[in-house]
Amino acid sequence: MPADDVRAAKAANEAAIFARANVVGVAIGNKSIRGRETDERCIVVFVEAKRPEAELRRWDVVPKAFGGVRTDIVETGRFHALEMAQRWTWAGRSGSDRRRAA
Repeated sequence: MPADDVRAAKAANEAAIFARANVVGVAIGNKSIRGRETDERCIVVFVEAKRPEAELRRWDVVPKAFGGVRTDIVETGRFHALEMAQRWTWAGRSGSDRRRAA
């Protein structure tokens, strides 16, 4: 599947994917099958927790494909923003410390 087709399928369906319960992210990546990454590009759907289809409402089940592009469901839990403790470091020193050390 050409990369442009995968990007187009993701863009066209992203809002519908995020509207499903349990979905926390969407990306493009390579499909994993039984724990092994393949060369097949796909829409990766990140979910808080994987659940059996029988436990989900019909609308909340992520389809196996969108527009011929397969999906891969990855359990990640919730994403949390991290606080930045320092703007940047180099070899363990802040920018001003590095200039003094030179």
